[in-house]
Amino acid sequence: MILENMQRYENDCDKLSVLIPMYNAADFIEQCILSICKSFNDKIEILVLDDGSTDSSYTIVESLQTQYPNIKLYHQDKQNNIFAVRKKLISLSKGQYIMFVDADDYWEEGATEIVMDALSSSKDIILFDSITVDQSGKPLRVTCKQTDTIGEDDIAGLFHGLCATHNYNALWNKCFKTSLFAGIMNKEIEAMSIGEDAVLIAEALKNAHSIGIVNKIVYCYRINRNSISSKYRFGHLQGFELWRRSMLSASEELSCLGKEKQYINKQYLRKICLWFISIAIRNKSEKELYRKHLYEYATNEDFRRLVYSTPDVPISIRVIESCIFAQNYYALRILRICLKVVKTIKRAR
Repeated sequence: MILENMQRYENDCDKLSVLIPMYNAADFIEQCILSICKSFNDKIEILVLDDGSTDSSYTIVESLQTQYPNIKLYHQDKQNNIFAVRKKLISLSKGQYIMFVDADDYWEEGATEIVMDALSSSKDIILFDSITVDQSGKPLRVTCKQTDTIGEDDIAGLFHGLCATHNYNALWNKCFKTSLFAGIMNKEIEAMSIGEDAVLIAEALKNAHSIGIVNKIVYCYRINRNSISSKYRFGHLQGFELWRRSMLSASEELSCLGKEKQYINKQYLRKICLWFISIAIRNKSEKELYRKHLYEYATNEDFRRLVYSTPDVPISIRVIESCIFAQNYYALRILRICLKVVKTIKRAR
């Protein structure tokens, strides 16, 4: 049976490449891969790039290869940023379409059939619904219902959603024609340490002519508090700057000149403020470096002008901005503690 599947796979794996970056995902990677492989499909290839894992992740995927010949496993010693890993996976893929999956997430039951059926539409980008689950896999909420705000072939609407909300800025609930990513892997995007998902979607939209909407849940996004993406780091400040510049550039190229610029600036200010709040409590040992960044933003005239010229910013963000301009490290720490208390109360309800 495996040999038969292998022969069919080698002759006809040309439709979809599922790309999985992996780093220390031993607790989740088997569920992730099996959720895609449950119904063997010889038009799907699964590419896993192990980015220097120190746990048993690589061995687990190796054992799965003996059952599923459509799994391709690669390894590199140095841990890179997520964009560099995805870029390599794209270069290795052979499918007409690609989908991105995080190693600690998984597909919903029946998702493989839903995705393959959707590809028959030949749309450039296809959007699916997704849900958020906790670390154990218990469903928490529907993360994104794609039909709520945009319709078929609404490229401007999808870009508006990227700028105005957080519902559309993930790669993993979308399927892309591989050709959309040709020539967009520039050095500026490669340098991004955060926010690269939204930028890559915006770049793909520049080359897209059609969008398909599938109102069915395909992706299960796991809240994993140990993942790299869940942690604020000092390198993220540069990533926020690159994110804003890239999104403003995409807005001009897509001729989305309405409120998109205002929305981009609001998201940028929110990202900066939340960074200062989070780092204030998580990195006590790096206080001096934190204070240096605080001083740079407090005395940056361009940042100050942006703060004062951006309307409709939530009062909570305005309070944080005031603390930044006052360079009040202790006030930011107190605000962080208050926000954690509020979140705890909300979860208890």
